[in-house]
Formats: sequence, structure tokens, C-alpha cells
Amino acid sequence: MGLASLDRSECLANIHKIGREWRVSKDELREYAHGELAGRPEEPHSSLRLEERIRVSAVIELEEGHSDEVARISNSLIAVLNNKDPAWGESRYDLIYHPETRKARFVLHGSQRFIRAILELLEVLTRQDENL
Repeated sequence: MGLASLDRSECLANIHKIGREWRVSKDELREYAHGELAGRPEEPHSSLRLEERIRVSAVIELEEGHSDEVARISNSLIAVLNNKDPAWGESRYDLIYHPETRKARFVLHGSQRFIRAILELLEVLTRQDENL
């Protein structure tokens, strides 16, 4: 008979105080705690590869961005998204532009391959800008 099914007097009979500590058997505690200390059931394994289940987010922030710079980067990102490799899976791009502070945030979400390709594109764009 477990602690959960015992009344108060029976419950106290199964709990012992030794010194300053209360002692209860593991089985009694497991039953009282509704099996929360029992072994966990095995979790189901996904049929998808790990690479297919991982989603990555990145925020590219451009400070003191002029509208033409923001438009150039945004158009490049849109072009990549429109012609993206199907192996990249689902991907998303959002632009948040604050003209009063001239700050742009390019928010990206997708697979590791997608984020890698976008970061490589950004590296090419910044190199081109340095050469001007």
C-alpha cells in the first residue's frame, strides 16, 4: 500500500524521522510522486536526419545604413531566396528598417546551408564595397 492511498495516520507510520531528517522508502516516494522518479519511457526517434531538423536564425545589423545600401543588400537577399537551392529547405527573410536611426536589421531563418550561403554573400558584398 503506497503513500498516495494511505490516510494521514497510515502515511505517518511509513515515514520515519532520524535526527533532523525525514526518511521514506524510494518505492513509497515514487508511488506518492505518481511515478515521476520512475525510469522515463524511451523517446521516439525522428526519421529525419539531424541536419534536416536543425533551424538556424541570424540577425544582420547595418548601422548608419543609407537607404540605397539597405536596398542593395535586401535586393541581393531576395534574389538569392528566389533562386535558392531546394536542398536548403524552408527559409525566411525579414527586413526591419528604422529610417530615423538609419539602422537596418536583416532577420534570417532557415537551414545551416541557407544561413552559410547568405553570410558568404554578405562577405562578398562587403568586399565589393571596400573595393569601391
